[in-house]
Amino acid sequence: MQRLTQKASLVGLALWAGSTLLFLSILTLPNAQAQTATALTLRAVGPHVSDELILHVALNAKPYDLTSQDLSGITPLTPNAIIRRLCGWVTDAYRSGFLKVNSLKSFDFDALIAEPGNMAWPRCLKVDLSPQKVQIREGVYASNLYKQLTGSPGRDDSVAKFFGISVESMKLHQNGQVLTGSYRTLPVTIFPKKVTPELFAKDVVRIAAAGGKLSNAMILISPLREGVIVLAMPVSDQNDISVDIPLCAGFERPPIEAEAIKQAYHLARKGWVQAPDPARIVVVDNGFFGADPTNDKGLFEGSPFPDKYFLKDKDNDQSLAQKINITNSVIEYGEPIEFSYIDPSNFVHSIDPNENSQHGTHVTGLTLGGPAFATQREQLRENGAPWAQITILNVGRGGANLFPNAQGHIQSFISVNRHKPYIVNLSIAYAGGADSDIRTLFNAILSDMHPNSLLVVAAGNEKNSVLTANLVPASLGGTSSQNVITVAAYDASGGLAPFSNYEQDIVDIAAPGCKISSWILNTLDPANNTAAMSGTSMATPLVTFAAALLRSLDAETKAGDIKSRLIASGDLLVQDPKRPIAYKGVRLNIAKSLYWSHDYVKVGEEQLLGSIQRLPNSARKCLDEAKPHNAEEVWAIKKRADGSGLLFLGKNLKRVARVCDVDAMSDDLVFTPTHRITEVGPEPLAKPGEPAPAQRTESMKNVNEIVVRNR
Repeated sequence: MQRLTQKASLVGLALWAGSTLLFLSILTLPNAQAQTATALTLRAVGPHVSDELILHVALNAKPYDLTSQDLSGITPLTPNAIIRRLCGWVTDAYRSGFLKVNSLKSFDFDALIAEPGNMAWPRCLKVDLSPQKVQIREGVYASNLYKQLTGSPGRDDSVAKFFGISVESMKLHQNGQVLTGSYRTLPVTIFPKKVTPELFAKDVVRIAAAGGKLSNAMILISPLREGVIVLAMPVSDQNDISVDIPLCAGFERPPIEAEAIKQAYHLARKGWVQAPDPARIVVVDNGFFGADPTNDKGLFEGSPFPDKYFLKDKDNDQSLAQKINITNSVIEYGEPIEFSYIDPSNFVHSIDPNENSQHGTHVTGLTLGGPAFATQREQLRENGAPWAQITILNVGRGGANLFPNAQGHIQSFISVNRHKPYIVNLSIAYAGGADSDIRTLFNAILSDMHPNSLLVVAAGNEKNSVLTANLVPASLGGTSSQNVITVAAYDASGGLAPFSNYEQDIVDIAAPGCKISSWILNTLDPANNTAAMSGTSMATPLVTFAAALLRSLDAETKAGDIKSRLIASGDLLVQDPKRPIAYKGVRLNIAKSLYWSHDYVKVGEEQLLGSIQRLPNSARKCLDEAKPHNAEEVWAIKKRADGSGLLFLGKNLKRVARVCDVDAMSDDLVFTPTHRITEVGPEPLAKPGEPAPAQRTESMKNVNEIVVRNR
């Protein structure tokens, strides 16, 4: 991952205007990339922005590119309805700017419009005046939610008025309580037409502060944040043995057990008359070399990637997935290059394949299980029918940096497709922090997307806490969201890889991240089409792969069910006092996650599937508690090498809510086994026509793991 710890100079200007403090910050990086900044973000704190400021933004910022905006479902299609979709609200000041930009003296904003793309639609400050339902949760209170919705910290009386509650009641809120906010605001990316972002920001400060009135100065300004692709680790770092912790040297274990996964999938599908639609996967990365639109013989001709697993552009069968429209220039080697769109395929942009530019291709292959799973991939469904369908979202164009406003295009794609659930693989990172504008944008993505969509996010390779590094979206994982799963990497020892980022309460799971082989090019030549890479961005698509398998079994599966199942069914990371662990202390086990219609029991080294009749009290009691938890709360029980155990709780809440230590498990487990798991998958204990296996009673002293069925 490109380091986000470069020294930067932050020039801050706090302007006191009457009773209002307005913040302006300009970020300057000490390298050539500093010259690529062509934009800034503005955020209204509330719906009391001056007409002068709304008009200034409309006239002096580049207009929206309507082809990249979500206009679906607008009925009737009128200018006012389009403005409401773009801006959240309709103001006379914006309509005045619309007339000026389009050189019109008058216009009927309530009339149907046939070709909205023929008009210029000015930029606007986004204020959504609809009621906003938010929920109190652990560590997140009304004041936090107020800042999330408005960008402003707010005094207690302001927060109380916003939510329609009393100041006194704010101290009595319980986890899970739902509050309703009056409105929300969102950051908006602004591309100035004629001046630099710095000069544009100064004009905004001047206009917002005019008259010194509070209602005329509620606006936040910040630089457009620059994100990066979470790239693979350099080879020199992968094999660094200057520390006494193993890294990737000698890591020969296959990242997935292909045949076991196939057999587990088939067992999960038994009894189904018809399989659901393919799981929808979105790979957000720096482009794709697995298909070449410039090839006269065909997009996927000679490629190891089967075209049936990829979504085609609805307007062009020869275009891979969807092109991204952009409205600004990209600066390379000191020269501006204008682009009207970013194509998913890097071949279109004449980019040379190399270790960095092939990153997105490598990641895409792993979302399908990689080369090790290629044979089994075609055997999951009848006649080789696809169980997944991938959309490529190229936000890096082969490079290490995301192009400006990449997060806005991610939001636009997800918003357009909010009626469909997606598994979204995100090997990207912004240095933002808990209260930043970029975090607000990703919270908006979570709000706009389908409730069953799941973001699978790379933790990063900085050997650091994701919170200390202020990384977004990695810091959105943990119990705070059931729609985000943050992924660390583990190494040859089975412990967290030393290069991997971590955080006790945020990072959810670890997956194989050392020397993972995947395709990198559209050729069948085995000498040139694969490479082994290491990093959390290799671990992340393996979790996406597992999540997609679960979703392909049941299209209605909730995101939280998938996340919880992957965590509860994982193996324990090897503990090492020199290294931190992921939040739940588990690493991915794909085959075990697919046994979600059976209870899983490991007695000694014997792995069994079946049905639990009695879950003993001793296994359900946290070490620091007097009473055992109800069986309905239990996800899993996992025993460490020293005999102590971990109890995973929260099944009744439909999430892994807590993990506690258990000890002295001595009473008996009662269960009826139906299958024994071998090296290649589950085998029935009784053949058809034979008596069902007898009920078994096992002392918990001999039981090493229990994973309770999801379904």
